[in-house]
Amino acid sequence: MTRWLCDEGSAEVTDFMPHPEKTSTPRTLVRRLRCTRGRVRFVLRCSPRPDYARAVPTVEINGTQVLFRAGDLVLRLEGQARWISRAGSVEGLAEIAEGETLSFVLSDADAPSIAPDQIETLLSSNIEQWQAWTRSSHYKGRWRDMVGRSALTLKLLTSQQHGSVAAAATFGLPETLGGVRNWDYRATWIRDAAFTVYAFLRLGYTRKLSSSGTGSAGASRAPSSCASCIVSTALRRTTKLRSNT
Repeated sequence: MTRWLCDEGSAEVTDFMPHPEKTSTPRTLVRRLRCTRGRVRFVLRCSPRPDYARAVPTVEINGTQVLFRAGDLVLRLEGQARWISRAGSVEGLAEIAEGETLSFVLSDADAPSIAPDQIETLLSSNIEQWQAWTRSSHYKGRWRDMVGRSALTLKLLTSQQHGSVAAAATFGLPETLGGVRNWDYRATWIRDAAFTVYAFLRLGYTRKLSSSGTGSAGASRAPSSCASCIVSTALRRTTKLRSNT
């Protein structure tokens, strides 16, 4: 959540994706605006750029809905705002008073729409789900909050479908500024995935690993023997650590 302050009022902006175990539309991004004092005006800009930012979508505005089309990809943006099209992007203008909320939802065009009154339920469910996951940690040492936040970051890099762990949240990082080589960090690197699984085991996050651990390298298209190797290596490290303490 981000808090914004101005002379006329103050507001909170909350961005989240519904937890995949709690919604039928996992590929959904929600932005909720809440005015906490006075009146505030918002300008929301949405500029999707598919195909590694090489495609500029067409924009179709239909009331409170905006459709972005680029080849086979069609995205839908919904929200109560005055939408203005700007060359493959849109701007939404809105004003809310103290105590009022406004939500915007970006999802696949064929995904079920999320009603405004469902946003609060989804947000509360999201918070409850992640807090429950964090509480399952066995770690009781120093800097527990920082360790918990780091574990959450690693968990968010883990595929719900495959169990694979992406190397980083960015898909492209240039080797040199202006260079031609871009590293795609969405892949699963066996070494880094092994360290991540090892960290989860040390912290006590074992339930999901035991139920789908052999798929932990699914997105990397590695053989199943390599996938099993990640978990077995981490397990051996944990067992050895326990035997030496």
